[in-house]
Amino acid sequence: MAVSVELDAYSGEAPITVLGSVTPPPSASTFATVVWINPQGVAVATNIVPLDSLGDFQTTTLAGCTPAWTPGTYTVTASAVSSGATASARATFQYSLGVVSADNVTAKVTPTVVSLDGNVTISGTVTACSGSVNYTSVVILVRNPGGATVFQDEVTPGGAATFGNYSTTMVTGGTALWTPGIYVVTSQYRSSSASTSPVFATATFTYGQSPATSSSASPSSTQTSTSQSSLTTTLPPSSTGQSGALPLVVYAAVAIAVGIGVAFVALRSRRKGS
Repeated sequence: MAVSVELDAYSGEAPITVLGSVTPPPSASTFATVVWINPQGVAVATNIVPLDSLGDFQTTTLAGCTPAWTPGTYTVTASAVSSGATASARATFQYSLGVVSADNVTAKVTPTVVSLDGNVTISGTVTACSGSVNYTSVVILVRNPGGATVFQDEVTPGGAATFGNYSTTMVTGGTALWTPGIYVVTSQYRSSSASTSPVFATATFTYGQSPATSSSASPSSTQTSTSQSSLTTTLPPSSTGQSGALPLVVYAAVAIAVGIGVAFVALRSRRKGS
């Protein structure tokens, strides 16, 4: 078995690639175990990688993400079991401290304006300082304008090596917590071997009534206004601000009263004469 490191020296956050081979090639499916060991004898990374048909293998880890990556001489060991026998080999490289990036996460909401009943997609990207997004997760929280949690999910990002992406979809509405206003989406991420403090990203969307819902709720008030308008336009206003039909009613009443009075006086005069 033979193993080698791609470069002789690395610094800071850097991908370290190890190449190896087993001769003769194994006749059955075989895996090689590759371990990176720091100057203090602590294993900082372990990868299990399959051998191809020629007996070759290649694997990569990201240096510098944990405190275990101290400066000095590192040893890489590789081993594999083939035909009942164990083969092994080792190589060394130098590592020095440098600028190390932390975990990173982004968040995006689509659409940014949502009606009473709709779907919201939350997506983003992650960068794992641990060297791989595999077996990591993004925790997603959605809070209403009052700060109450209306949605929560945990999704596994997909991607190669240190970079990945995630996505989830939720349905809005359905409970009394869904009040109109601005909602805040928080995506939280921490890679498996990075710092205990997660990184965050936020995004917002507006939730409320749709234009169709608003127009369908308004006919009652519109009908009330129309009804009031028809009543006020039945009788045209006079110069005094009263309806022009009112004086006719008054005049008719007065004429009837006068006629009754005249008839009563004439009747009394006739009785006295007899």
